[in-house]
Amino acid sequence: MVNLKCLFTAAAAAAIFTVPAAVYAAEPADIVFTQEPDGKYIYCNNHEVIRTVDLADNSVRNPKYIMNNEELTADNYSMFLSFSNRTDITTNTNLESFTAEQRGFDIEVDVMFKAREDTVITLKRLGFEVPEHRDFFLNGTEYSTEDEWGCFYCWASYLGMPIRQINSGNAYYGDPIEETTIEIKAGEIVWLSDYIDNYREVPFCRSVNIMADFTIESGVCDVNVAAVRSNGELKNRDHVNKSPGYGSYYRDKQYKGISDGMNEVTAELSYTIDDSEASGTLLPVTVYNKFEPEGNTLTEWYTHLNPSADPWSYALCAESDMISMTYYDPLKLTYYGSDVPEEERDAYYVFDTEHTDTAAYESEYGSRSDYVPNRLLEEGDSNDLACNLGNYGVIYNYKIKITNNGNKHRYLTYRLRNSSNNVVYVKDSEGNVINGYALCKGYRSESVTDNMACMSIPAQTTSEYTVCVILTPNYPGGMANSLMLTDYPQIIETYETERSGIEKDRFFTGREYYKWDLTTLMLSNDRENWRSVTLPDKVANEIRGNANEYSLTYTGDGYLLRPALYDAGVYSHADSLFRTVYLLDENFALRSSYTFGSYPQSCTVANGVYYVETSGTVFRSNGFYWWDIVQMEMPCWNYGRFSAVCENGVIKLSADGENFDEVKYLGFKPDYIDSYGEYYYFTDGRALYLSENGIYWEGIIADETIKTFEVRDDMLIINGSEEHELPEIKETVVIKYNGTYIGTEHEPLLTDGTTYVPLRELAELIGAEVEWNDGLITLTSGKEEAVIDTAAKIVSSDGTETGIQLMIQDGTTYVPVRQTAALLGCTVDYDEDTNTAELVK
Repeated sequence: MVNLKCLFTAAAAAAIFTVPAAVYAAEPADIVFTQEPDGKYIYCNNHEVIRTVDLADNSVRNPKYIMNNEELTADNYSMFLSFSNRTDITTNTNLESFTAEQRGFDIEVDVMFKAREDTVITLKRLGFEVPEHRDFFLNGTEYSTEDEWGCFYCWASYLGMPIRQINSGNAYYGDPIEETTIEIKAGEIVWLSDYIDNYREVPFCRSVNIMADFTIESGVCDVNVAAVRSNGELKNRDHVNKSPGYGSYYRDKQYKGISDGMNEVTAELSYTIDDSEASGTLLPVTVYNKFEPEGNTLTEWYTHLNPSADPWSYALCAESDMISMTYYDPLKLTYYGSDVPEEERDAYYVFDTEHTDTAAYESEYGSRSDYVPNRLLEEGDSNDLACNLGNYGVIYNYKIKITNNGNKHRYLTYRLRNSSNNVVYVKDSEGNVINGYALCKGYRSESVTDNMACMSIPAQTTSEYTVCVILTPNYPGGMANSLMLTDYPQIIETYETERSGIEKDRFFTGREYYKWDLTTLMLSNDRENWRSVTLPDKVANEIRGNANEYSLTYTGDGYLLRPALYDAGVYSHADSLFRTVYLLDENFALRSSYTFGSYPQSCTVANGVYYVETSGTVFRSNGFYWWDIVQMEMPCWNYGRFSAVCENGVIKLSADGENFDEVKYLGFKPDYIDSYGEYYYFTDGRALYLSENGIYWEGIIADETIKTFEVRDDMLIINGSEEHELPEIKETVVIKYNGTYIGTEHEPLLTDGTTYVPLRELAELIGAEVEWNDGLITLTSGKEEAVIDTAAKIVSSDGTETGIQLMIQDGTTYVPVRQTAALLGCTVDYDEDTNTAELVK
């Protein structure tokens, strides 16, 4: 198995070795890290993939914890947990192939606090995330993406500040918790999930990150990490085994343990500069490690990497940044060779730069009888025996003190060269975060140098800053760091996103809300009163274990049920196991099903016509039996007279779900169109526009940028709590001219069965010339002419009164569309089913 977390290219390291020795104007600063001693860091990324055999509930033969931290006493603790769900693996083996051969199921990862005696705990910081799939519109085109695996919403919550990606509009906003006191009586159990508002299941092949800072104020408590099969009731722990087995270490090149210190390391750097340092100078540092005990002076140094595990960059590593962890595991005692004396055996693993990460004996380790697991590294050992450390979740503090004796205002830029998506923020001399937010680098497929912090260094002053750097989960370790001195500030750009759209409630069918209790479907109109639905046995059996990750869409006379685990299309190793879409009737009987050649990323219905998108290809069917490939975007439908689609910013409507015609907007034009229940909608920052037909819109302005909305009791609920009166959305007559739907600036009026349209807009539409003369308006289109007497409010042709009345409303002159258009040479047809007047000329 290739270890993605510490993948490092030799070419990158070799480039550094070829730099000739330099004479530095500024004296090198020593890079020596010290760990924050006031507390302990609980770290668990082992077993990195959670297998069926790792579960702690009664669904498995030998339930066990993932990690045991027993009898913790009063102290400060920080906890980092990161895992992926690979419950397709049913044996105690490593991941041999990324490709899954069978389906896994939803799990829940949690932390159990079990008091040995009365215990008081203060929960101070908390973050949780399962990266989600999101849809958005950009320049009129809909895209699907998945949140970064670095779990930046989790980190924004944990750090208590937003995170913005450089050179991007991506921004992550968390929801920091209020400090909470938890009192646990002796023998009682409290689960961390009870305090996580956004807690959810971890779908098969998806990942989870949990961060928590807490203080045991008094008492003694076990703090154990467990994973359980989701039983359909979120946070329910009734099926957890009463006495799960111990969470032993299993060698998969990832680790677990407790570090005797918090998840912060600090290096203090001091420089004195003057005007002699040229702009662009990289300030020197000296690193010390087991391979360079006397120090190695560089202008680019490596962190988040065990020098013993890397054959290329070992001489460039700081090493002192790598925290040491220990893990008590009684099973370790069974791994020693028979000739190893009892007094030389212990039950503690040590994961650091000095030890191997070995556990059970393997033949390549040498003599079986002399075998010592997790022994000290020896000269000649392979890099693979060393611990694959990355210092995930550790906050690096570079405390920089720089004196500028020159006469020029200078700037110091912290730079990172890697492919990983690190978080960086800067504090001033008082410890305040500059700008109030952190930056993230953005994941790259190859190593790239980015400016991550730029600090002002005025002339004739001493400036102090702290640059804070974090490696979040699921990215490669090995960070190349440097400090560059310049005469001008280095621009580090973030910008407001141009993405549009709302975060749709994934548990809304378009008509009602739903949730799952195992394979029992629950429906509700108000999220309070629920009714159960029993699915057909065939469907229930096929979605068992993953039902909560299935999407239910109302079709107007039934439902579409499809897998929704991997809609962003980044799980090619598992998505082929989920390819079937089910068509159910109003009573949830199975009408039909279809298994596509690849994963169905989305599905919808448009005026009774079914659409499914797989791998970017759109399929269409009238009866769910035969499917045709069509070259178009996925449409949407509000269960009304028209379905809609947005293609390259052009909005089109259809009355039959197959033939879509463009909308020409003479007035307000939305950037995109999407449906939510019975409404079409479009959002633009704080503005929300709703429509019945996709042509005429009514809007409201919210207090904040609109992220979600729903209609509840005839009220618009914005972002979960902000209430607005629901705009009056009425059905209006629609005008179509030569095959194009027309959105006039003023809506047509229907009076006594007659449709009126704005005179000026009708003239523009059919290309008629308009002449105003003493209260008479003459419209000329080719040889056809109509004369309007605004005083008498009548229309005539060839001097003959037609009996056609006009209307003036709010200063706008309206004329009957059918008669007036006919006078100007148009034929007019009226479709009663869609309330559409179609003009053809």
